[in-house]
Amino acid sequence: MRWIVSGTPIAIWGHGNEDEQRILADTQAIVQEQRDLFGGLPYEHYTFILHLATGYGGLEHRNSVTNLIDRWSFQPRKSYERFLELQSHEFFHVWNVKRIRPAPLGPFHYRSETYTRLLWAMEGVTSYYDRLLLVRAGLMSDQRYLETLADDIVTMQSTPGRALHSLEESSFDAWIKLYKADENTHNTSISYYLKGALAMLLLDLEIRQQTSGAYSFDDVLRYLCAHYPIDGPGIPEEGGYLAAIEAVAGEANGTFRRFFARSIAGTDELDYARGLGYVGLRLEWGYNQSGTEEQPPAWLGLQAREEHGKLKVSRVRSDGPAYIAGIYTNDELVALNGYRINEDRLNARLSEQRPGDTILLTLFRRDELLHVPVVLAAAPPDVLRLIPLDEPTTTQQRMYREWLGL
Repeated sequence: MRWIVSGTPIAIWGHGNEDEQRILADTQAIVQEQRDLFGGLPYEHYTFILHLATGYGGLEHRNSVTNLIDRWSFQPRKSYERFLELQSHEFFHVWNVKRIRPAPLGPFHYRSETYTRLLWAMEGVTSYYDRLLLVRAGLMSDQRYLETLADDIVTMQSTPGRALHSLEESSFDAWIKLYKADENTHNTSISYYLKGALAMLLLDLEIRQQTSGAYSFDDVLRYLCAHYPIDGPGIPEEGGYLAAIEAVAGEANGTFRRFFARSIAGTDELDYARGLGYVGLRLEWGYNQSGTEEQPPAWLGLQAREEHGKLKVSRVRSDGPAYIAGIYTNDELVALNGYRINEDRLNARLSEQRPGDTILLTLFRRDELLHVPVVLAAAPPDVLRLIPLDEPTTTQQRMYREWLGL
């Protein structure tokens, strides 16, 4: 079936629990919001192709997109929001990637791999705006947006690879890391989608702060679109992106250069408190399990899943006690302190322990039975809430509204 959205057809293949008119109206809102951001649509025709089947993902082209979505994902609301994110993300590539692009990304040499250190700008910027523009288009509440943003920060902070792998390196290493992930990838690498989006959030808020709200990353995108046309050579690999930001927002006494050195080329921790503080938000960390900042729960630092009646280690964090004790992915956990365990019993017995306690894990590694003592650590916080300050300033309130388009 086909509809027209601002001159843009939508073709849907398959059926599930979709509401066709709702898809039409919400996609139209997405197209219009992004059109207004860039000041017009850069194509004569564009087609959304939706495959309602099993799976999730999208592939953008210059004048069309093919999105795959599970046929039953249009309810409940949180699941439907994931579909809207996909629509928004892939449509944003009309500008970012297909027109705003690094110099190596076109013309392509299809017989060999293409390398660039700017994938964080292509996918990270897009991942930042895909959900932000849903808020501005009235398709997601600001409170719900903050919840999803907090979840992303938790995911980022639970990735040990963030201390080893920069955004530039992650971009360059996509062929050997992102597309060839294994059980240890989270310990050695980061996603330029996820960290890229969080870095762009902080960069956007920093631009707004340094220019007293006169400019934002929206203006940087429009600058890039104007200065690197589709038939041009693309953004220079070395310094091109930073130069565009400083052309819009000024040098700000080296603020943006330091940000790039630490958070784009380097592996410094992202300063969420600084950026979100500009818009009157504070971070409140907590635990899924019972625990407080003064008395956190005990932590083993691994994930396990049951496979054919066996409890197998699926992931071991390099910053956790299990890794230090020498427990590996695919080890089969049999007992804790001499008693048989399954997934539920493992979690229940761990909840009875305290940081600093030593437990004895019995496991099979291939055909060898091992007894491994593990000294439990204090669990890192794994729940985050972004909470408005009790008494935000007038400037913070204004920046919050302008940032989210409220």
